[in-house]
Amino acid sequence: MMDKHTFSLCPVCLKRIEAEYTKEGDTVYLIKECEEHGRFSTAVWRGSPDMLLWCGNVTEGETNSRCPELCGLCGYHLRDTCCALLNVTSRCNLKCGYCFAGDSRAEDPSMDYIRHCIGDMASRGITHLHLSGGEPTVRDDIPEIAEYAVKSGFKYIQLNTNGMRIAGEKSYAKELADSGVSSVFLQFDGTDDKVYEAIRGKPIYSEKIKAIENCDDARLGVVLVPTLIPGVNDSQIGEIIKFGIRHIPAVKGIHFQPVTYVGRYPGLPADSDRITIPEVLLAIENQTEGMIRKEQFSPSCCDHPMCGFHSEFIYENNKLRPLIKSRAKKSCCEDRKTSVRKNQNYVSVRWTRLKSCCSPERPYSIDALLDNLRRNSFSITGMAFQDEYNVDLNRLKHCSLHVYDNGRIMPFCAKYIYHDRVRRKLESE
Repeated sequence: MMDKHTFSLCPVCLKRIEAEYTKEGDTVYLIKECEEHGRFSTAVWRGSPDMLLWCGNVTEGETNSRCPELCGLCGYHLRDTCCALLNVTSRCNLKCGYCFAGDSRAEDPSMDYIRHCIGDMASRGITHLHLSGGEPTVRDDIPEIAEYAVKSGFKYIQLNTNGMRIAGEKSYAKELADSGVSSVFLQFDGTDDKVYEAIRGKPIYSEKIKAIENCDDARLGVVLVPTLIPGVNDSQIGEIIKFGIRHIPAVKGIHFQPVTYVGRYPGLPADSDRITIPEVLLAIENQTEGMIRKEQFSPSCCDHPMCGFHSEFIYENNKLRPLIKSRAKKSCCEDRKTSVRKNQNYVSVRWTRLKSCCSPERPYSIDALLDNLRRNSFSITGMAFQDEYNVDLNRLKHCSLHVYDNGRIMPFCAKYIYHDRVRRKLESE
C-alpha cells in the first residue's frame, strides 16, 4: 500500500522536508513543517473512492535525498518519458491569472536551438512531443518545427494552445495538420463568456468554437482542456462534457486539469480553492445525470495514481457507451516501459483524428470496425498537477510527462515547482 510518510518541499524556501498524509472525515491532508517557516496543511483528497484503495499497491522505491535539486532524470526515477514538453516561447497573446508559466520576457529560442533540442530528444528514444510555451502559435514557424520533428522520428506531436490564432486564421489549422501536428490540446474552460472573463480576462468563447470548426475542416484532432477552479467553472463540468459529445468526431476527448497554484498565482490558496480527483469524478457523474459514472474511471496508467484518471467511450446511436464498464482492479504498477507504451498508444490512437476511412464497399470488414472505433472514440481524462503546497516527491518519481530544459529531461512538476522558481530567484538577485 501507499506509504503515508513521504517527503515534500517548504513552499517558502523550497527546502526538502518530511511530510505525512492524515485523514479527517472524508478528507486526506498532506501535513509538513519547515523549521524556519512553520507548518503547512493542504487538502489533497476528498470523498470516495478512498485514496489508498485508488492508489493500490503503488511501488515507492528508493528516494534520492537531493530530489528535486538534481533532477535530470536520476536513477531513482520510476518512469520513462511518455511525452516530452518543449517550450518554444515564453510569449503569449493572453494574460491569464492561472498559468504554469511565470512572467518572463525571455527571447524566443532560435530555430537552430529548437532543432538541437528535437534532435537530442530523438537520440534518447523519445517519440511523443508536446509543443508548448507561453502560447506557441505566437511564433510563425510552428509548422516548420513540426515538420522537423516528424523527420526526426517523432510519432506524435501535440500543440498546446489557447486557439486564438487557429480561430483567426482559417488556413492555419490545415498548415498544422499538413506539417505533422497530430492533435491540438485546446484550452477550454467552459461554455459561456463569464467563465473566460474570469479565468482568461477576455470573452473568447466564440473563438473557441471557431478554433474547433477550423480544426474540424482540417481533420485535426482536438482535445478540450479545462482548468477547473472551484466557484468559477466547476459547475460546468457536465456542460463541457456534453459540448464535447455534440462535437464528436471533431473533439476527440476532454482532459480536465484541477487548478494548480504555481506560476503566476500569488499567495497561499485555501483548501476551498482546491478541487480533488474524487470531487471531479463525482461532479462528472452528477452533472451528466449518471450518463457517466465515477466507477468507470481508473487511475492514470503511467504516472502515480494520485496524478490522474482516465476512461474511454465510443459514440454510437447518439449515445456515449463506455468501453470499460467498471474501474480496473489493477493499478498502474506495471514496469516503467510497459506502462509508458500503453499510454503512448492510447494518446496516439484516441487523440489523433482519422484522416480517411475504409471503402464504403466493405462496411463490415475488420478495418471498417477499427475505423469506426477510432472515428467515434471519446476519452475523458484528467491530470492533477502538483504545486509547492501539495507536492509529494514520491509522486514526482512516477511522472512520465517530462520537460526538456537546456539538455535536461525533468518531471513536469519538478520544473515548475522548483527549478523555475530557483531560476527566477537567481535572475532577480
